[in-house]
Amino acid sequence: MANLRTTNYDTSILTLRDNKYEVASYTNDTYATLTLSQGTLFGRVATTDKVVPLYTDAADGSQYPVGILTIDQTVEAGETIDLNMVIAGEVAAELLVLNVGDTLEAVVDDRRLKDWIKDMGVFLITVTGLSQLDNQ
Repeated sequence: MANLRTTNYDTSILTLRDNKYEVASYTNDTYATLTLSQGTLFGRVATTDKVVPLYTDAADGSQYPVGILTIDQTVEAGETIDLNMVIAGEVAAELLVLNVGDTLEAVVDDRRLKDWIKDMGVFLITVTGLSQLDNQ
């Protein structure tokens, strides 16, 4: 097997390969400090251009994915910060964070959420998909 090329991936980290990033504005409009987890899927509110954690049942534009948070962020009540988000590339699927009740199979405008994510240019890679040559 002298001509066999192998690649080792570390799926304990969110971003795996060929990633593109974007900075987006987020406002904590609650009365408490929030911690946003790495891997949180975000949508963008059409009227404000600010990102919020994605809810598939939203109707303000934020039901469509625009990015995935790259690191944990703590945001004080009322504070607006810039978030670094993955907007394209390969992401460890096991680290994706969805809101309670949402799944990758949830339907948004007649399409599954995982298909919207793929249309962003983000490919969700599972650990089992990287484990053996015969899983390719």
